[in-house]
Amino acid sequence: MERLLYRPEDLRRVDVREYVQNEQYRFFRSGQYNPFEAASLIVLEAVLVGAEDVRIRVVDGWICVLSDVDWLSGVESDAFSGLAPFKSGGPNSVTSDFFPVVFSRAVATATRDGARIVKGETLGPLSSLGDDWARVLAFEIAPARQGDREGSRGRESRKS
Repeated sequence: MERLLYRPEDLRRVDVREYVQNEQYRFFRSGQYNPFEAASLIVLEAVLVGAEDVRIRVVDGWICVLSDVDWLSGVESDAFSGLAPFKSGGPNSVTSDFFPVVFSRAVATATRDGARIVKGETLGPLSSLGDDWARVLAFEIAPARQGDREGSRGRESRKS
């Protein structure tokens, strides 16, 4: 009979937000969160899904990733609440959209159907970026304040 090294009761649930904060070196080349590197990882997601027009704009202290393809289609709720599987990136790939949620003061996103606050109290520059994009993700460059774990509960702003 094979002897198990671990029993199910030996395993403990990991808080994904805490894990990302404590293990930044696993995700970022410099070993710590960089909002511009996070934006580049998000751009890569859009390209891997098939986007042909992806842009990064820096507007009033926010980084905005704009794409002609909604790279989060079907995984949006998971992508903002943890490290969601990202099939287009390969078998071990996860989305990077959670990094700004963990490390930035405010995060907002928009599709052609409307906009919503993911974290914080504002949509930031989303209203000034136009409606020509399938997906926009905007996040403040400034880091989150200590203890700033929870964002808003996903307040929405529907387009008329």
